[in-house]
Amino acid sequence: MFAGDEWPRGSYGLPRPKSGCPGGKENGWGEGWRYQDMQDDKSSSEWSRVSSGSHMLAVITIKGDNRDVNRTFCMKQNTGIQARFWPKGSYCIYKNGTCPKDMASGWVEWDDEDSDNGNSHGGFLPDGSYDYNTLIYYCCQTDGHWYDSIELPVSQPFYLLTSSSTDTPKCQMVKWAFSYLEYIVFDTEDNRNRDAQGGEHLFSDGDKKYYCYYEECRRTMTGLSGSFRSHKAAVSEMDPRSQYCSWLITLAETYIISLSFKDLTIPSCNDTFLRIYDGSNGAAPLLGTYCGSNASTEVVVLSSTNSLYIVSNSGSYERRAKNIFTFHAQYKATNSTGW
Repeated sequence: MFAGDEWPRGSYGLPRPKSGCPGGKENGWGEGWRYQDMQDDKSSSEWSRVSSGSHMLAVITIKGDNRDVNRTFCMKQNTGIQARFWPKGSYCIYKNGTCPKDMASGWVEWDDEDSDNGNSHGGFLPDGSYDYNTLIYYCCQTDGHWYDSIELPVSQPFYLLTSSSTDTPKCQMVKWAFSYLEYIVFDTEDNRNRDAQGGEHLFSDGDKKYYCYYEECRRTMTGLSGSFRSHKAAVSEMDPRSQYCSWLITLAETYIISLSFKDLTIPSCNDTFLRIYDGSNGAAPLLGTYCGSNASTEVVVLSSTNSLYIVSNSGSYERRAKNIFTFHAQYKATNSTGW
């Protein structure tokens, strides 16, 4: 487990979410930006753009017939106090000096606008070249599988980069977080284009580069009654995905909790389950693991404390195209002093 919001050791970078970097200056994080002057062509068939609903601090600037890209980076310096290495998986980060342990380097070069080039930059940036064209280096971990969840700090939103080691763009699963596949289209120079890439780098489909946004899927509920449900299964590549998520019901000490289900469908016990703990975390006594034949609307769970902790594992996306895992739970409190 990671201690609090402790990120892995090393110097590296990530795309900046609109919400801010996942750490502050006191933790070694700084920001920088790159403005890329894209193709000046009103007849362009593929304008520069960001995916719908993107969470990245990336702005498309419209200047006449031009659609330029201005994006921001979160760059972390090695503070020497982190205890963890980057886990095995299938993802990339921006290079900032030496790649962290067990990561391989690669690069992508954008052939930016040739005529009256207006490229500019500032602040802290990934290793690369930022002149009339843009060259960025990456560090990639490819020793694991995207569908096996890794642990990273999730209390603040963050990005990882997709890996070119997969056949299609995939977001590395992160425990206790949703992943959202996003992209930026860079309309680079049309005349004798020199876009290039090499080594291990983010997933690129021509002008379209893919990124993965993460936000926490741990919820805390303090009301005397309420309901919650499993997250909608991903159908397309662009749908949000999650694997491990949790719900904590915690009330005043005089209450106990009754939990029941309007829907509880977990067909397999191979790698899917719903676990309920009699307390505030996974170290509390286990009240039950539900999957297969014992997962039904007849399940009713009663706590002996003022907290229930529920954990879902919706299984590996590698095993099936659609994840058939669903539940709808409701709870109510009883004042134990009235007994």
